[in-house]
Amino acid sequence: VISHYKIPLSYVLQEARSAESKAKKVDGKDAVCIKYIKHSFSSAEALIKNKHLCLFEELIDFLSDEDFPFGFIYQLQELLLPYLPKTEDEEPVKKLTTYLIGKKPYKRKKEFIDFMLNAHINDKKFFDFKEPEKIINTLKVAKFIASGV
Repeated sequence: VISHYKIPLSYVLQEARSAESKAKKVDGKDAVCIKYIKHSFSSAEALIKNKHLCLFEELIDFLSDEDFPFGFIYQLQELLLPYLPKTEDEEPVKKLTTYLIGKKPYKRKKEFIDFMLNAHINDKKFFDFKEPEKIINTLKVAKFIASGV
């Protein structure tokens, strides 16, 4: 848990325990829960399996690019509102994600689209497009880390 220094320590400890509990509930108990809490108490968290940490680092690398589209994550969140938190059909979510990335001026957009749609380890995809809320939260956490705040 990463928090603003003015957030009460008791609250941060409570959130850390909650994050640990969520990570332990993941199949195989081989995951981490990364969460940030801003001064406004807004937050995002991402549950990432240990074997996917290298993919998470790659995501951070994309989001660290100087020309990565500002506001992309929030625009994607707005586009995906009808599909939050989960959906049965992943195709509209994939199409909207691809559409939004495609219309942005970003040098590595083809690589990023390929990463978003196909990143996997041992046939286990990094992004589950049936759970767009988890995608948004993972992107938010990665962007927060990439920003170096």
